[in-house]
Amino acid sequence: MLCCGAPARTPSPPVSTLNASDALAEEIANNAPLPVQVAKTIINHILGDEPIPMEDQELFARMRDTAAASHDLREGRQTFLENRKAHFTGC
Repeated sequence: MLCCGAPARTPSPPVSTLNASDALAEEIANNAPLPVQVAKTIINHILGDEPIPMEDQELFARMRDTAAASHDLREGRQTFLENRKAHFTGC
C-alpha cells in the first residue's frame, strides 16, 4: 500500500550502505581491544538519559589508564613507526 507515493514498507538498505558498515566494523575490530572496550563503555553510558555517576567516571579513568599502559599501545606505536600491520593481544 502506498501513502503519499511512498512504499508501505521500508526497503533494504542499499548494498553500498551495508558495505560501508561492514568496512567500519572491520576497521573497529582491527583496533586494540582495550581502547575499543573503553570507548564502547563510555558511549553506552553517554547514550543513557542519566548523568554519569562519579564512580563510573572513575571506572573510565581506570580503564583508560589500563589501556594506556598496555602492550597494545606499545605495539600500535611500533606498528606506526615500522609501517606494518598491528598484532594486538588485548594485554
